[in-house]
Amino acid sequence: MLSTHIAPIGSLSPDAVAASLGRAHGFFVEHFAELAAEPGAFEVAVCSSWLLDTELMGRMPGSNVDSFARLWTVWDRKISDGSGVFFGFDRPYSDGERVAEIIDELPYDTRLHRTMIDQWRAGGHVHNCWGWLSLVG
Repeated sequence: MLSTHIAPIGSLSPDAVAASLGRAHGFFVEHFAELAAEPGAFEVAVCSSWLLDTELMGRMPGSNVDSFARLWTVWDRKISDGSGVFFGFDRPYSDGERVAEIIDELPYDTRLHRTMIDQWRAGGHVHNCWGWLSLVG
């Protein structure tokens, strides 16, 4: 299986994501032929990210991040507000901090930022999720 990395730049538009995932299986079969002979090789991708949190992303229906999150079958979901602060706001987050203590310092300038802050203010959390998807068929 392949581990998926979500770069901090670039697009998560459905077309861009589909094109990238569509290239993955063929790329690894071509460049790692010795491993490709194994049954099921390179047919599944896994990902661990707060961007797979369908509860959070579902608060932005029709958005690219919501479409991305819905591609994955999630099997593990843990509270990880720190991931939301670190990756969503590009701000360091220490284990001792609490979101409630810094929430007024965070920018409320994009749809994603507003959604995250609104979720926290309503008592919710950001979750880091593990998910998988098929790269073939």
